Amino acid sequence: MGEKKPEFSEKVDNKINGFAIGISFSTISLFLLICNDYFEIPVISYIVGAIFGLIGFGGLAVELSETNKIKGIGELIGGLAMFVPWLLLYLKFNDNMLVKVLSFGLLILGLYVLTLGIIKLFYSSYKTIFESKGPKSKFKSIFLLISQLLGLTLTVLNILKIFGVFK
Repeated sequence: MGEKKPEFSEKVDNKINGFAIGISFSTISLFLLICNDYFEIPVISYIVGAIFGLIGFGGLAVELSETNKIKGIGELIGGLAMFVPWLLLYLKFNDNMLVKVLSFGLLILGLYVLTLGIIKLFYSSYKTIFESKGPKSKFKSIFLLISQLLGLTLTVLNILKIFGVFK
């Protein structure tokens, strides 16, 4: 008889695939941010990188929020998805009153959802870390929080770099 291969349940297999996709897309985003001449035109690399970063980080956020007690990542992403476009419109068209008026809803809703996500993230992180039993659980909770925040920061920086907010 041959050795028996380990089998995963469908739920575990889906989680593994979700993490693999999220990490792969985030890594591609980082690569395109660093090697912005990959597609020969940096703007194309930045746009493709931002899209991959959003998908990757979104996927990781969904998987992480389903696997631990840290909440608020979905709201954080939703808030950024509204606030960052408003910020870019404001920075590029700050002298156009029509753009300001039309994008004002993005500012209001984006800031509300972003603030909601930040509060939920820190509150649930605080509860999770201090209610964890043993140093291993505390370390795992802290590591998950830091990895989520770093992924979010990378995505936002990539988007801002695309639109020339900083060089």
